[in-house]
Amino acid sequence: MNLLSYIPFAFYLFFALQTSAQQLNFVNLTTLDLPSQSAFCLFQDSKGYIWIGTDAGLCRLNGNSTEVYNEKTVSGTVQAMEEDPLGNIWMVTSTNRIYVFRNNIFFEAPFSSDYQNRVGPFMATYAIDFSASNDIYLNSGLHTFVYDISERRLNQVETVDTSCWMAYQIDSKTSIPLNGHVFNRERFISEIPDSVSINLISDGKSKTVVLDYCEGDMLDYYNRVIQKDQFTIFQFGKKITVLEQNSVKETIRLDYRALSIYADKNGGLWVGTVAGLYHFPDLSDLSHKKFYLQGYTITSVIMDREENIWCSTFGKGILYLNHLYLESFTNAKELNKPLSLLQVMGSAVFAAGTGSQSITRIADTLTLFKIEEVTDTLETFRYIYPAKKGFYLFGKAACYTSLSGFGAWSSLPQTAEDIKYPLIEGFETEDSAMYAISLTKLVKFCAGKTETVAKLPHWGTCVEYTGNRQVMIGTTQGLFMLDLEKPTFKKTEGIHNRVNDIKQTRGGKIFIATKNEGLFEVKNEVAYRIDSFLGIEASSFFEIDEDENGNLWVTSKTGIHCLKMHSGVPAIYSFTTENGLPSGGAVKLAIHNGYIYFSNQDGLFRFSQKTAWTETAPKIHLREFYTKNTKYPLQQAPYEIPYDENSIGLNFDILTFDKLNKPAFFYELTGAENQADRVTGNVLELKNLVPGKYQLRINGVSSQGNTRDESLLIQFNITKPFYLTTWFYLLIFSGIILLLVFTIRFIIRKIRAKEEEKTRINKLIAESQLTALQAQMNPHFIFNAINSIQNFILKNNEKEAYDYLAKFSKLIRMVLNNSGEKTISLQQELETLKLYIELEQLRFADKFDYALTVSDEAEQTSIEIPAMLIQPYVENAIWHGLMNLNNSRKGLLKLDISIENDLVKLIIEDNGIGRAAAREFRKSEVYVPLAMKLTEKRVHVISQMGDYKGIRVEITDLTTENGQPSGTRVTLFLPLTN
Repeated sequence: MNLLSYIPFAFYLFFALQTSAQQLNFVNLTTLDLPSQSAFCLFQDSKGYIWIGTDAGLCRLNGNSTEVYNEKTVSGTVQAMEEDPLGNIWMVTSTNRIYVFRNNIFFEAPFSSDYQNRVGPFMATYAIDFSASNDIYLNSGLHTFVYDISERRLNQVETVDTSCWMAYQIDSKTSIPLNGHVFNRERFISEIPDSVSINLISDGKSKTVVLDYCEGDMLDYYNRVIQKDQFTIFQFGKKITVLEQNSVKETIRLDYRALSIYADKNGGLWVGTVAGLYHFPDLSDLSHKKFYLQGYTITSVIMDREENIWCSTFGKGILYLNHLYLESFTNAKELNKPLSLLQVMGSAVFAAGTGSQSITRIADTLTLFKIEEVTDTLETFRYIYPAKKGFYLFGKAACYTSLSGFGAWSSLPQTAEDIKYPLIEGFETEDSAMYAISLTKLVKFCAGKTETVAKLPHWGTCVEYTGNRQVMIGTTQGLFMLDLEKPTFKKTEGIHNRVNDIKQTRGGKIFIATKNEGLFEVKNEVAYRIDSFLGIEASSFFEIDEDENGNLWVTSKTGIHCLKMHSGVPAIYSFTTENGLPSGGAVKLAIHNGYIYFSNQDGLFRFSQKTAWTETAPKIHLREFYTKNTKYPLQQAPYEIPYDENSIGLNFDILTFDKLNKPAFFYELTGAENQADRVTGNVLELKNLVPGKYQLRINGVSSQGNTRDESLLIQFNITKPFYLTTWFYLLIFSGIILLLVFTIRFIIRKIRAKEEEKTRINKLIAESQLTALQAQMNPHFIFNAINSIQNFILKNNEKEAYDYLAKFSKLIRMVLNNSGEKTISLQQELETLKLYIELEQLRFADKFDYALTVSDEAEQTSIEIPAMLIQPYVENAIWHGLMNLNNSRKGLLKLDISIENDLVKLIIEDNGIGRAAAREFRKSEVYVPLAMKLTEKRVHVISQMGDYKGIRVEITDLTTENGQPSGTRVTLFLPLTN
């Protein structure tokens, strides 16, 4: 049998403390900035706001601040509050005025004046309720009134059964008084009954319940009745009675007169009295009770949605209990000081204070074990190890062993040689060998003695056996590894200061708590600091422990820190004075049965691990929506925001009152641009948003990162500036198109003008070149003609000279008339050619004939051709083709003019000697064929002019059938111009 099983039997050898000594750690919320420290009622509405009625004003807590409504808003002390199914909050004051809070506005109920007149100024109203039909019931000291919603009429409830002291209508949620008089004070004073009869009406059925009454029970109008599940709880005076299914289940008498009762959602009952607070954890069994806040007058109690407890008091403000249910053991003498030992063994936690000769077992009750073998009055127990072969108890002065539980201890012999200083911690190997460290040595227990295994490199502080004969030893100057097979020390890199604790988790990870150096994780014999990475605001850590869910807990000077894993990502939750822990941080640590035990200089405390944080994300409400220059009404949706105020701010009420749950929310912005992030606090700023429509989704976030399914949706639209609107785009587009059109047209005109100017200049140049060529050609012709006339005169051929000169003068006049013209008609060109050919026939004594053919399509008067264009070709045919025949045959000059493919086709054909023979003649002559060269230049110039770009010349050598030269044909193609 395991030695731990002996522990229950040892209890009978010692004694048990009379009380559990646990105390809940209520905190006075002095930061609420209440107008008065005397509060009379507490209420949490469906949105999550907490309301406090004081004698100097009504307050509303929004999770971030306190809003105070003074006499100008609500006159008198609010005595009671309730919310109707529509979310309107009704309240009645000490002056019997009835107010309604709807859509963030207070107004007095229409029947408030009537109610004041009926009740009078001296009788207070202490309760307001709503029936199933939403009628409003108001309970004063003498009468019950009902306001009929449908008829809008205030009526006094008549007596149902005058034989009963009280009558109530009971349903699953409320209990409403129905008597005309809640109780008859004069009758009570005169009769002082032995029992009190109460008439209960439920589902149309009536039943009378008789409650025992004792003198001093103070039956008066300030009695309370509440409904919770199948239980109905009555409170009057000092008595609490629980009915189950309308039958008395249990009655308990209190030490003090009760002022308020409250049933929480966990099945517990809270009773506020004139001198403290009672808590019954289980409504079905009132025999278990705890009493807190002795000396406080508790006027009301509520549990909020996050399971925090709120108490209003008379004269001492609001008391708050964080839902972690912090309990104190400081009422116990042995546990109200710093602890030197805090460990879990078996089914209990064991603790010992500094300088104590006893150990306290903490379970349902506190049990004190006095160690009789301790003789040193300054003994301090440090560590208990339940080895397989017995218990080891390490003290400051000695080491104790026991083979029979806690009942028979004996001191372990020590020698100056083996153990010079007290033992600190021990461990057991797989072969059941027991080891321990002192300040200077690692020792092994052998046959009731100790022997030194190795001397420590520095003073020892803690030890952890990691298996396979491997040991980790913490010292004042770092962490060392030791192999028991070859006891040589190897220092772990990364840690240089004092090691306070070593913890190997069930998953094999190793964590190190140090003094002033942080929290470390050891991997591959290297220590990595993790506290700053995780955001823990502490540098000195004391002890480490692991709970059943694998969460790591660490104590420090600032409090307790829990390392949790969310989908493989570590998250830190810190428990400090800000969220309910006592001042002084935490040193010793133990985790057992769902509770986190810790100690500091004030003693021992614990809190429930299950309620250490809230799983439910808080509700969130929009408080303000604003831009740089505008604050928008909350009812306006969607919000229309000008483009020049595109940075918006939102202020939220994040309705969390759990001090562990820092206000935080997750937002998702969708629309013209998308954003999403988690924000700590209650303010969101969205800067420099682009114009467009947006939807903003806000979800509250719990301390564990859970997001509330219910979202706050906010829609807004940032208007576009005029220069981004569609009509402006169309206007700009149209303007750009028009500008492009005008620009293109302007450019085209400029280009055309340049081209026209260039064409004009080129034309002028071409015309000037043509004129120059004409000026060169005309003198050439004239020179040849004069030579002919001179020849006639020398031969005394006067008649031919006269005829020749007459024709020549006519030709000169025609040439001079045409020389100033760019073009002449075909008819004029042919007349000039005719005169020229006749002159040449006279010169050469009719050595050649001339034939002209003009087709009918070629209108001589309308066709325009360049002046003197044909003459050089005719001249060349006569002089070089026909004149060199040497009477071998009579020459023939043909001129054929026709229209072909919209071109004027001019053919000049001769039957002369051909171009090859003509070249041979020219080699022996000094004559230079200037006319043809000038003609070629003229054709080239003419081809550059706009009207004659299509001009071309084709020259064909004519031959006979046997291949002998028989003349030349020149074909000109001119564009047809009019």
